[in-house]
Amino acid sequence: MKTRLIVLIIMMISIVISMQPADDANIQITGRVLGIKSYKNQLYVLNQTDNNIWRYDERLNLINKIGYEGQGPGEISRLTDIGFLEDKIYTFSRNRLLVFDLDGNFLKEFKVPPDVDGSILLLKDGKVVIRTRDYSFEKERSIIYKVNFTDKDLRNMTEVLVEKVIIPDKYEQVAVEPRIEAKYSEMARLVFISNPSREYLIMIYDEDGHLVGKINKKDNPKIRADASFKESFLNALISSPDKPPTMNADMIKMFFNTLYFYKYLPAFDCFYLDDSGNVYVRTFQKKGQKTIYEKYSPQGKFIKRYFLDDRFVDMLDVHRDIAFTESTFYYLYENEEGEYILHTEILN
Repeated sequence: MKTRLIVLIIMMISIVISMQPADDANIQITGRVLGIKSYKNQLYVLNQTDNNIWRYDERLNLINKIGYEGQGPGEISRLTDIGFLEDKIYTFSRNRLLVFDLDGNFLKEFKVPPDVDGSILLLKDGKVVIRTRDYSFEKERSIIYKVNFTDKDLRNMTEVLVEKVIIPDKYEQVAVEPRIEAKYSEMARLVFISNPSREYLIMIYDEDGHLVGKINKKDNPKIRADASFKESFLNALISSPDKPPTMNADMIKMFFNTLYFYKYLPAFDCFYLDDSGNVYVRTFQKKGQKTIYEKYSPQGKFIKRYFLDDRFVDMLDVHRDIAFTESTFYYLYENEEGEYILHTEILN
């Protein structure tokens, strides 16, 4: 009887833990938010209006702001993305790579060759990873993704990925492009490059550009781009704060008709890393109002499946508005009053 009671108590505790309540909090930020990132259990919010980064602790207390808007040395003219390396933060701004410490002090900047236009990852050993996205009009209209490892001068490149996404005739764009992304784990010293265009695939490289592993799920279900998904996509376009102010709902519907939807969605939506290099894959699968996420180790071993509530996240910017630590899932959304709300959910 005593043993059964102990088992019952353990079961009840596990249920309580698995049902940890989510929390939503207003982060009190002014301006247009571009996205969020996590680094060493702190959150960094990209403020596109002010061209700076707001740094928060685990309790969402504002610690400091990083960067100033401008064209001069150490000033950010156009904030697009940020990265972290050795307790420093860097951002790419109009052919300049600016480096700050986490307290916001400007340290240095690098000139980037004008032919380099894409996302940039700095690695510990001095190498750099560049991901580019360009249009091609040879034979057929298409989007060409490339990922290269290169030296610190951004000249001697080693190509590790080339992927073409075809835009069929009579259409202007592909509605749901496969998110081909490159991300770096400083702790694991590994680079992760996703390619969900044909299969559930994330390639794992060391800092020298050698392939050392893969996340390659073979039994991944195909998800149709059905009428419900297309309707959600159209609504996201209509409500997007990034749409031109001169575009009304009717104009957006006309634009929507120029987008091509492949029969099936990409193998997954996007992926995220925590500080240790664990990989969190956001799938297109749903369970009720929750989205299925799949966690893998830095070496590519499957760990766990999560059912997370991200119902208010902007489906057009989901790759930028979500972040993970080893214990917490975050996503940022804008409510009807125009306030930015951070949703926090404890992982178990």
